[in-house]
Amino acid sequence: MWHLGQNIKTKFSGKGLKKLFEKTAKAYRVSEFTKLFDEISTKKPSLATYLKNVSFAGWFRCHFHGNQYNIMTTNNSESLNQVFREAREWPIIPLLEEIITTLSRWFYERRTNANSCSTPLTVDAEDIMRQRYKKSRYMRVTPINLSEFHAKGEPLDGLVNIKEHSCTCREFYIDKIPCVHGVAATMYRGVDVYSLRSKFYMIEFWRMAYAESIYPLPPEIEWLLPEEVKSQVIIKPVKLIPPRRPKNK
Repeated sequence: MWHLGQNIKTKFSGKGLKKLFEKTAKAYRVSEFTKLFDEISTKKPSLATYLKNVSFAGWFRCHFHGNQYNIMTTNNSESLNQVFREAREWPIIPLLEEIITTLSRWFYERRTNANSCSTPLTVDAEDIMRQRYKKSRYMRVTPINLSEFHAKGEPLDGLVNIKEHSCTCREFYIDKIPCVHGVAATMYRGVDVYSLRSKFYMIEFWRMAYAESIYPLPPEIEWLLPEEVKSQVIIKPVKLIPPRRPKNK
């Protein structure tokens, strides 16, 4: 979605196209997506054609087949490559030491943050729940049976199934956190709203992710190398130097 948005900025002229594209990509309901995509087709037919040639499952939230958990992901290798943009020019041992030191610091900081958190959910998930709770107080809930409820308002109605953890707005199913309609239904039914979230949002799982410690590399004199490793002869790789000035010293 991010890369497509950048392409739209450079390839297509028109006010508000990128913002409209992002709104379309983040739509939960298929009906909402269809309405927004029709708007794109009206404003910029060439952009609609361009987007149709890209797999809808690759950038439309409502057409994605997996579980996104409302998290934007990127290639870890690209992120780490940027972090170690200077260290990657070093010899292999200092480079490894820099990677270990950085990861050890990250794990310590995030482990400290996780251990100091006192809420049932992670910080971001807790903020989402609080915002949805505030909105749910202005909704009207009509029970259909013991597990299904019709929640009206904000801005569209939703048919909630507490037993199946789903809602017609699809936020409950995609994000694995009760949507506004789901929160209103659980409050009406007297069910603990925290019991309907994915376990991966729980603070315990956040702490488990950084529970392990990363230790520094010991001095070379203390390395224990097997004989089959010591006996290997490592020769210098063949490297062809192009006939132009090198980019880096």
